[in-house]
Amino acid sequence: MTNKFAERLRLLIKDNKLKYKDVETKTGIKAYTIRNYVNKICEPDIKSLLLLSDLFNVSTDYLVGYSDSLIPEHLNQALLRFKQELLAAAEDFNSQIALISANHKRRC
Repeated sequence: MTNKFAERLRLLIKDNKLKYKDVETKTGIKAYTIRNYVNKICEPDIKSLLLLSDLFNVSTDYLVGYSDSLIPEHLNQALLRFKQELLAAAEDFNSQIALISANHKRRC
């Protein structure tokens, strides 16, 4: 695991205005264990890593420092597809408005 894990976990806890006890309540990982992760005393097992990534809605790759993207890859791909569909719909909408406008001008 990279050295970024402890720092990213600390920042995620801080940014979400949580206390170690809050993280324990939400994940089942003991508060003292979270403290040990942040203080680089120990590293999480896979189950804890997954629980933490789910809690903060980040990828495990981001959490351990393998990626700088906060968004999990499958969500990033879904977001990209949605953006493309939205752009296509906007183009279609603009075409329809132009057609309606042209028809309206002919009637006047």
